[in-house]
Amino acid sequence: MKDRLFISHANPIDNEFSLWLTLRLRAMGFQAWCDLTDMPGGASMWPTIERQIRANTDRFIFVLSKVSNHQSDGCLKELAVADAVRRSSDDGDQEFILPVRCDDIDFKTANAYVIDRYTVDFFGRWGAGLRELLDKLKEAGIVGCAVNGPSAVSEWWAKEYKYASPRTLLDKPETYVTNVFPITRWPSHIFIHDIGRSGVGPYNLNPEVGQPFAFSEKKIISFFPANSISSYVTYPYEILNSTRLPMRSDAPYAALRDVLQTDDSRLVTELLTNTFEYALIKRGLRPYLQASKKHCFFFYKGSDLDSIQYDTLEGAPTDRVLVGKYESSYWHFAISAKAEMRPFPHFAIRRHVLFSDDARTIWESKPKLHKARRSACRRWFNELWRERLLAAMACVSRGTDDVLIEFGDESALAVSRIPTLHECPKSYIYGIEEEIDLISEQVEDQDDEDIEPGD
Repeated sequence: MKDRLFISHANPIDNEFSLWLTLRLRAMGFQAWCDLTDMPGGASMWPTIERQIRANTDRFIFVLSKVSNHQSDGCLKELAVADAVRRSSDDGDQEFILPVRCDDIDFKTANAYVIDRYTVDFFGRWGAGLRELLDKLKEAGIVGCAVNGPSAVSEWWAKEYKYASPRTLLDKPETYVTNVFPITRWPSHIFIHDIGRSGVGPYNLNPEVGQPFAFSEKKIISFFPANSISSYVTYPYEILNSTRLPMRSDAPYAALRDVLQTDDSRLVTELLTNTFEYALIKRGLRPYLQASKKHCFFFYKGSDLDSIQYDTLEGAPTDRVLVGKYESSYWHFAISAKAEMRPFPHFAIRRHVLFSDDARTIWESKPKLHKARRSACRRWFNELWRERLLAAMACVSRGTDDVLIEFGDESALAVSRIPTLHECPKSYIYGIEEEIDLISEQVEDQDDEDIEPGD
C-alpha cells in the first residue's frame, strides 16, 4: 500500500530541518519516511531507498536547498526514481513530487524535476510552511492515521536515544562551535609614534571607525609605520618621530605590555580590535553605529560580499548568502569583533542582523530594526547562525585559512577563520519550541545593544 510521505534531503546539511519535518508529520499521524529515522543499521542504503520510493510512497517530498538542488548526487538519483514513478502512473500524477524549500535558494534556479512544480516555502517560516504543507496534503486526500501520532514520535526518541523525552542529555559526544577565533600569527614589530603640536587649535585625531591604532599619552601605538597612519592625525598635531620595536613571537602579549610599559590590557585589546575593524573596512564591509556606540560591520548587495562559497567544518563545499530578502526589504548579516587575551589571544566575533530597503542603506530607526529582527530571525536556528558566521569569516578571509592583515616588511597579523571547537562527551537535545525560545533570547540580547533607552 502506498501510504508513505518520503522525505528526500541533502545529508548532512539539511538534516536538522528534515528530521524536524519528519517528526512533526509523524506526530500529526502521517506515515513519514526518512533515512534519518527509518534506515536500519547495516541495511544496504540505495536498494532500501529505491524500494521505498517505488513501492510505498504516496508523496515524494523533496527538501529543496542549494545543496540538494544540484550538488547532491543522492538527491538527484532519488528525484530521477520519483519522476519515473510519476510518469509510470496511469495519470502521470503531477502532484507526486512535492518540493519544500528550506533555505534561500532562488526558485528560478531549481532543477528540471521541480522547477515547474508548486513549492511550499519553509525558509524563515517553518510553522507557516508546515501549515501550508498540511493544506496541500489535505487537498490531495492524504490524512494521518491512528497508527502514528505523538506516541509514535516518543517511541522513536526512546528507541534512538534510549530516553522518552525529546529534551535530555545523551550519552554521545558532540562538537560545539564557539565564536572564538584564535590569533595565529603576530606582527614582527610594533611602532610607537610620538605626537607633537605644530600650531594652535583643538586636538583632534580622525574619529572615524577603522583607525588602525590606539592612543595613549600623546603617543600612537600601531602595527603600521607613520606614512600609513599620518592621514588620521590632523592639524594642529603631527607625528614627530617613530620608534620601531620588535615583537617577541614566543610571548606577544607580554611583549606588547613591555613595549607600552603598561599593565593596562585595555590598551592592548583596543589596538587589536581597532586593527581588525580596519581590516573589515578594507575588505569592503560597511560600519553601522549601534546604540551602544560600538560598531558592527555589514555585508551588502552589489559586490562580492553578498554570498560566499566555502568549505564547512566537515570539509564539504557549500555556499551561503549574507544578504537576503525579508518581505519587501532586505536583511544584512553583520559582525563585530572584540580582542580578548584570556584564556589565549583571540577575537570574539558577535553576530548581528540589520535591514534595508535597497540592500545597501541600513534603516535609521532602531525600533524598526528591533521589530524586523525579532520577526525575521525567530526561525534562524543555531545551525543557521553558526553557518552564517562561518560564511562571514570565510568571506572576510577571501576563502583562505586566515584573515591576514599585512603591515609591510612581511609583518602581519593573522586570525583563523575557523573558530575554536569544544568536544563535549555528552549531547543535549532541545525540543523545537525550546530552541526557538533560546534563539529569541539571543535576538533580544542583541536588541539590548541596538535600542536607545526610551525608544
